[in-house]
Amino acid sequence: MSNESQTETSAPATAPVPARPLVQTTSDNQGMNAYSSSANFEAGIRMAKSLMGANMAPAQYQGNLSNCLLAMEMASRIGVSVFAVMQNLDIIHGRPGWRGKFLIATLNACGKFSALRFRWEEDGETTNPLRVLKRSDSFGCRAVAKDLKTGEELVGPLVSWEMVKAEGWNSKNGSKWRTPLAELMFMYRAGSYFVAVYAPEMSLGMGTSEEVIDTVGYEVRDEKALPAHVAQGSLRALEAELLGNAAPTPPKSEPAPVSHDENGVVKDGRDAPGEEG
Repeated sequence: MSNESQTETSAPATAPVPARPLVQTTSDNQGMNAYSSSANFEAGIRMAKSLMGANMAPAQYQGNLSNCLLAMEMASRIGVSVFAVMQNLDIIHGRPGWRGKFLIATLNACGKFSALRFRWEEDGETTNPLRVLKRSDSFGCRAVAKDLKTGEELVGPLVSWEMVKAEGWNSKNGSKWRTPLAELMFMYRAGSYFVAVYAPEMSLGMGTSEEVIDTVGYEVRDEKALPAHVAQGSLRALEAELLGNAAPTPPKSEPAPVSHDENGVVKDGRDAPGEEG
């Protein structure tokens, strides 16, 4: 590898202030586990109720007590606010995944490592990320940081075009690997792998949203899974309107004809012809 890698600018060796959790922790510095005791469970429910009624909370948490309790549990374990967990945990095809930028931010704020940096390589040499889509299969990115306790440089796995193609990440529905966002995707994936190797406790064993998307493709929501307050068929009508093909309007029902007999009595229009009322 070229000596250029040794000239990278690293973050100061001072430990950043860790993110302050929204959930109050106990005296032994362990986050509250709502499922550890009946008292904690009751306290957790009261807290979760305030969250489930918040309009700023993502849709999967509004009115969902169980999801709010789980978000509180995750937040207490990784030491961040509950709102941060809610905003950065995506559910795609039923599989949870952290957003890549959230994992990187959490790592940078944990106080154990210097700020994460990214090293670009091609054919075993350091390079730049210009014209990412045109580079060879050996082109890739790895995340690097320093252990603030020992000063050791920690080097994450290389994410290369060869890996992207072999895993089929660029062939999934809605893949960003085929767009100018590929450079960002390299950094997110390299950051995720660094966390998986050196700080797996921060991700709680879960991958990133980008990894889930690369595995199963983008989620296509079914109208049957929509909330009850969203009328069925409304999405199809909206889609037709946006495409310039307004949904056909059902014909208005015409009132039944009214007739009278010779005495002026109203006859039922449903009577068979020739019948007297």
